[in-house]
Amino acid sequence: MAKETLRSAKLRLEFNVGLGEDGKAKIKSKTLSKLNKDADVDAIKSTAGKIGKLLSTPIVKTYKITESEITE
Repeated sequence: MAKETLRSAKLRLEFNVGLGEDGKAKIKSKTLSKLNKDADVDAIKSTAGKIGKLLSTPIVKTYKITESEITE
């Protein structure tokens, strides 16, 4: 039977930085590469909100990106 081992996690935040010339929302992203792989989802959401407030930029989406190793 296969086994999955979680190796690492990253946090990717997408910010709304206003409107472009075409009138559509401009989205920029920032990836933080050293996220605690066992971090609670509520803690991640709270931290993302605090980062958004610190930058005075609304967070559009928050992603937790994980890297796993699958072995037999």
